[in-house]
Amino acid sequence: MLRLAQLLIVVTTGSAESAHACFEALETERDAVKGPAMFEGFMLSKLLIQERTGELFPEWLDLLLRLDSLINTEPKLAAVAASFRTEGEGSPDGIGVLFAGLIRGITTVRAFRYLMERLDGVSSNLRERLFSAFEPGRGDIRIMVNHGWMKESRTDTFD
Repeated sequence: MLRLAQLLIVVTTGSAESAHACFEALETERDAVKGPAMFEGFMLSKLLIQERTGELFPEWLDLLLRLDSLINTEPKLAAVAASFRTEGEGSPDGIGVLFAGLIRGITTVRAFRYLMERLDGVSSNLRERLFSAFEPGRGDIRIMVNHGWMKESRTDTFD
């Protein structure tokens, strides 16, 4: 738990290198925790909800898909995830809400392209859940697509 607390502090204020080092240490230590699957789900959800995770961890989609896989295979995690769902058509999936927050970490066109290519390789059901927090007609998709372009256009290296 102390390592997780350290990671959350480092993600908030530290560099990408220090965040990765702390995450790697946590990865090696997490199996020693009682209930490793529950702890892994907790760890990933706490990391993925942080504002800077998308920026510091270019592989954030892999971490999100790992959390989704855990939720789909571990009954206790599935029950916890279900308790956060709201009933009704058009309600976003929890994975979709995390995805919408993480996508703000995309700061280059290259990173956006990589994300889209990765999403092309997942099931249509998973893509639907990932995009469930984006509502047609509200401009959400435009914001998602333009974010990397706008961020990169403000740099000296923009081409």
